[in-house]
Amino acid sequence: MTDPILEVEDLRTEIQIDGRWLPVVDGVTYSVRPGETLGLVGESGSGKSVSAMTLMGFVGRRRGQRLSGHASFRGQDLLGMSERDLGKMRGNDIAMVFQEPMTSLDPSFKVGNQIAEGIRLHQGVSRDEAMRLAIEAMDKVRIPNAKVRADSYPHEFSGGMRQRVLIAMAIANNPALLIADEPTTALDVSVQAQILTLLAEMRDELGLAMIFITHNMGVVADICDRVAVMYAGQIIETGEVRETFADPQHPYTERLLASMPRLRGERRQLEWIPGTPPGPAGFAEGCRFAPRCTHARDVCLEPTTLLEIGGGRANRCTRDVEWKEEVAG
Repeated sequence: MTDPILEVEDLRTEIQIDGRWLPVVDGVTYSVRPGETLGLVGESGSGKSVSAMTLMGFVGRRRGQRLSGHASFRGQDLLGMSERDLGKMRGNDIAMVFQEPMTSLDPSFKVGNQIAEGIRLHQGVSRDEAMRLAIEAMDKVRIPNAKVRADSYPHEFSGGMRQRVLIAMAIANNPALLIADEPTTALDVSVQAQILTLLAEMRDELGLAMIFITHNMGVVADICDRVAVMYAGQIIETGEVRETFADPQHPYTERLLASMPRLRGERRQLEWIPGTPPGPAGFAEGCRFAPRCTHARDVCLEPTTLLEIGGGRANRCTRDVEWKEEVAG
């Protein structure tokens, strides 16, 4: 077992609103090893993207924002790193693929030039060499006739091809860690499958460590090795994907899985989770899922911690612990 390339411990990102410091990300802990894919999953607003953007330095460094905790990449402290050093690492050692390509690509520049710009910045090669490497990256992500398409503008590509351009841009400098922030959300199902296959191939061919952010449990099952379920800024359950899906320990994970449609088995009505996720100003002192949970008890009003339950799994819910104590008593 190789050592983790990324280690995040007790990460906390706060934003000041009306004089109050509100935790958008609260005590997040996880690690990722080379060649491994960690899925960050949860409803919109759970803190998945903010936690990733905190690692990239996009959040937490401006006025009205503050950070605490620890995050290291190859032994280097990401949170304490200067903007200059972080800029050298971002897009080179750590790359990120965002959700909507048209907000990441400049419509006034050809895609080949946009990919080549990052290559010249980090590798210091000539303009011609950077373009050659850009075309090579487009070839790697299966863009047909890459040499010709490098001379095209973003609007001349389909949504799926634009997403491939972003992936080409992300892998052009051979990063060790790739963060994919819901890269398939805006795509139709067939194109989504192609992008997932492509990302898996890139991970295997290049030995990438990958964090895949999504709200789709089916995508997690398809591409991820381990999963961390987030709710209201906290990780509430972690584990290997197969084990977690077969035997979820937290009621929120159970409800997410129950809300997925199934092609096999007896027909049933899709389940849903009543209520809505709280915002940072409305986080409960105890279990943050308790107001929506059918298993909630008085003890759920107490602060929670992520409990190790063996086999590399952890869970924030005390339901099973209480049940075992009651049976033993």
